[in-house]
Amino acid sequence: MFVSLLEVIIVGMVTGAACMYTFQKQKRVTILFILLFVCSFYLGFLLSSQWVRVTEALWVFDVFRLVLALALFVLGLLSFVPYHGFFHVHGKYIWLAVSMLFWYTGWHTGHWLSSILGIAVLVLLFITAFVVGNTVQSIIHFKMKGKSFVPFLPFAVLLFFSFLMLL
Repeated sequence: MFVSLLEVIIVGMVTGAACMYTFQKQKRVTILFILLFVCSFYLGFLLSSQWVRVTEALWVFDVFRLVLALALFVLGLLSFVPYHGFFHVHGKYIWLAVSMLFWYTGWHTGHWLSSILGIAVLVLLFITAFVVGNTVQSIIHFKMKGKSFVPFLPFAVLLFFSFLMLL
């Protein structure tokens, strides 16, 4: 349960931080991410009760999370354009990876949560973490101006926490 809550917070902060680099359409991308999270998270939540529960091999969850984080990190490296950010019209694969990460978070959370009120609380937690991640990344970007690795820090943090949860 704690790991799923931590996943929602980390996913919210990482996507909020990565959205900071979409300069022109910040409000539109934020609303799009919230809607994408709600839809993908709910779909994963619904499918978690339909699929066979993996009780003996809990490491499958962690390996799948690590593969998704690694794919998001690599796709973030490939799709970043300094003027357009990570999430632009031609970055189709990173949108797919983010939606799969949202789906996985809902699927993993659906194994212990079974109420619509809990989903609403987790969506509000995601929105809060999204805003916090966006704000923190703005501060980091301002403090470390001119460093080329700063835009990729959110995905590195996601990868680090995925490795950490694997242990």
